[in-house]
Amino acid sequence: MKYTAYFLTLIFIVLTMTVACDSKEKILEPKEVDSNKSLAVHVDSKKYDSSVDLNTPNFFTQFIKYFDMDEDTLIQTLQKDFNETPDSGKDQSTGSIWLKLNEAGLVFHLTEEEGIPVSDIEIEDSSPINFKGLRGKMQFSDIMKQAGETMITAQSDSESGRRFYSITYPLEGVSVIFTTENIFEDSAKMKVSSWGYYDNEPTLLSPNVIQNYYGAFTLPDSWKGRIALEEIGDSQTVLYLGKEKEYPLIKLASFNMVEWIDMSNLEQKKYEMVVQNEDWVIVTQEIQDYPSDDREKAEYEAMEKEVEAILRTFEVSEDFRENNENVESTTIVCSDSIIELTDMDQIVNAIEESFLESSSDFSEAALDEYYAKVGNCFSREVDKSLVNNSSLKELVTSLRLNISKLHDAWYELRYISEGGGTMWSHFSSRQGSVIDAPILMYLRRLEMENGQILSEDRVNELITKLSDFRDAYKNNSLEVLYTEDEEKLSMASEKLVKSYDDLLVSLEMMPKSEASVELLEFLTRYSFKK
Repeated sequence: MKYTAYFLTLIFIVLTMTVACDSKEKILEPKEVDSNKSLAVHVDSKKYDSSVDLNTPNFFTQFIKYFDMDEDTLIQTLQKDFNETPDSGKDQSTGSIWLKLNEAGLVFHLTEEEGIPVSDIEIEDSSPINFKGLRGKMQFSDIMKQAGETMITAQSDSESGRRFYSITYPLEGVSVIFTTENIFEDSAKMKVSSWGYYDNEPTLLSPNVIQNYYGAFTLPDSWKGRIALEEIGDSQTVLYLGKEKEYPLIKLASFNMVEWIDMSNLEQKKYEMVVQNEDWVIVTQEIQDYPSDDREKAEYEAMEKEVEAILRTFEVSEDFRENNENVESTTIVCSDSIIELTDMDQIVNAIEESFLESSSDFSEAALDEYYAKVGNCFSREVDKSLVNNSSLKELVTSLRLNISKLHDAWYELRYISEGGGTMWSHFSSRQGSVIDAPILMYLRRLEMENGQILSEDRVNELITKLSDFRDAYKNNSLEVLYTEDEEKLSMASEKLVKSYDDLLVSLEMMPKSEASVELLEFLTRYSFKK
C-alpha cells in the first residue's frame, strides 16, 4: 500500500511537469504557421528554428505582410501576433517613426511615402527569426558560406560619415540585408528591407563581376570576400578590405566626349582609358594608397598586378550601346555622302535634299531639327579626331567657342537691323548647327597636308579681311527700320566687335597653311553688311 501511494504520487508529479512544459511551449511559439495562427516566436532561444526562417515560404508570406500595414494597423497586429505592445519613437536624423518590440527583438521603420508604409524591419540577434539559419552577430564570411557568395558593398553613413559594409539577398518584394562596420568580426546586423519603387527587381550580385550601366568586367575568384564595391553616381571603386581600413584597387569613372575633351592634358593623365566610343569614355583613375601591414601589403600588391588584365575583360553593355547608338547614324543623316563633303555649299544642299527625301514633316522647325541632327554627326567626328590628338585640342576648343560667339552676335545684329522676322532665327539655327563642319574639314586637311602646304600670304590676307569687317562694324552706324531698336543695335554692334576680337586671337594659333585658308574663307561669310 505504501509503495502504491508512492507510485501514484510519482505519476502525478510527472504529469504536472509535462502539462507545465507543454503549456510554456504553446505560449512561446506555434509549431505551424498559417494565416489563422499567431506569429509569436521564441524570444530566448538561439537554436535554429525552421518555422521562423525567412527562407520558409509560409513564414515569409506571413512576415512580409507587415510591410503593407499603416501605423495603426501595424500596432494592432503586432500586439496580437507577439502579445507585446511596441514602443514608438522618431528618428532624429530622418524624422521617420519607428516601432520596437523589445521582447521579440524587432524594430519596424515607418515611412510617409504612399505605397511604402514600412521601409525596413531590423531583426536583432536576440530574435530567433533567421534567414537560412543566419542571424546577427556573425562574420560576413560565415554568412556567405551558408547563404551564397555575393559582392560586398561599401557605403558611408550620411550623418556620421562612418563606413559600413553590406551583403544583400533579394527575395520577393524585399531583401535580407546584413551590415557591419568590420567584416572580420562577429558583428553583422540583420534587417529586411522593402524594394520600394525599384524599376527593376534587384538580383543577387555576383561576387566577382563588376557591372554597371556602361558594361561589366570579371574579377578573379581569389578576390572573393576580400573586396568591396562602392558606387557613387557613375563612379565605381573596387576596394581591398584590410583589417583596419580599406584601400582602392580599381576606380572607374565615365565622361561624355565633351567633358573628356574639355579636360587639360594634365587632368587626362590622371586616368587610363578602359573603353571608349564616339559619345563616352570609361576610364580608371590612378591610385596610390598601400596597406602598412606587411601581409596585407603583399596581398594588395599581388592583386594590383592583376588589374590591367582584369580591365581587358571589360565588355560594353547592350543597354549602353542601344541608348547611345545614334539611330540616324545608320541612315542618310550621318552618311558619308554628307560627312565626307569638303564644301559648305555642297553640305547645305545635301542636308536639304536629304531632309526632303526622308522627312514627312516639311515645316521650318523640322528642317531646323534636321540640321541639328546632321550637326551632331560633324561634332562627333571632330570629337573623335581630338581623342588621340591633344596638341590640337586647345585650338579647336577655342575655335568652337569663338566661332559660335561670332555667329550668334552676327545674326543678332542682322535680326535687329532688318526689323526682325522668324527667318533670321531659322538661318541662325541652321548654320549654327553645322559650325563643326568647317572645323572637321580643317582638321582633315591639316592631317592630310601634315603642315607641308604653306600659304602664309593668303592666310594673312583673310585674317586682315576679318579684321576689316570688325573695324567696319565698330566705325559705322547701321540703320534700323524702327527707331526704338537703335539702342539694341548699338549694343549688338559692340557685342559683335568683341566677338571678332576674340576670334582673331584664336586664329593667331592656327598654322599658316592651306587648311587654315579653307576655314578662314568660311569665316569671311560673316562679313560687313550695311
